[in-house]
Amino acid sequence: MIRDEGSKLKMDYNLIIDSSIVRSPISDNTCMFYALYNSLRTTELRIAFSDGNGYHPSLVFTNMFNQVKYLERIQNEGYTSEDMRLYLLYLRDIGRIKRFVWAPLKKDWQLSAFFCSGDKRPVTILIFAHATVSTMRETFKKKIKSAKKSISTGGPLHSTRANLALARAHENFSDYFLKKISHDDLYSHGAVLKRHDTGEVTFYDTSRRLVKENPTIEDIGWNLVAIFKAYKFELNL
Repeated sequence: MIRDEGSKLKMDYNLIIDSSIVRSPISDNTCMFYALYNSLRTTELRIAFSDGNGYHPSLVFTNMFNQVKYLERIQNEGYTSEDMRLYLLYLRDIGRIKRFVWAPLKKDWQLSAFFCSGDKRPVTILIFAHATVSTMRETFKKKIKSAKKSISTGGPLHSTRANLALARAHENFSDYFLKKISHDDLYSHGAVLKRHDTGEVTFYDTSRRLVKENPTIEDIGWNLVAIFKAYKFELNL
């Protein structure tokens, strides 16, 4: 494990906080961890979140649950929001971080709550959803196209009204998706929506190697469908 030792700290990490995506060096079902990791925009925050391991940032996290009682559940369902809460408590208890926010948003949270609220405050939201199946993307495009057509015929285009129509199209598609796709073909997935201090928004989807600046609802729906949970995330050193 690479630890942060004095002047070697940033050399060991070899981090470039830019538009590139950082993934696990092995395939270990850690889309949630790396979506959050990539949303952290300073080396210091990434050091804290990875417990000092710049080569394999998720190793300490996954090792916490490398026990018989967890293995079958993780193999079948992946890592959960409760796993992340326990890990953040660990980081706080060992002094890596001073405090954290890992707060569930309302049960029926959808993209409209982010894009249509008018809120401009910085926030990081981890979205739990299903990965959009490639065979269903044409159907999604048609629903979005129909929503856009309804916007263009409804008077002057206003961003909030447009986003609301697109968010509803995404929700309608989600309902359709869940009816058409078998349970065995559903793939739970985690990605992050981040609103920065500047008001700019970035979407981080590690599995698809995607960092999308100022994403639209259409961009997100191309990757995520049927949102079932969302968490607000924050670290303080």
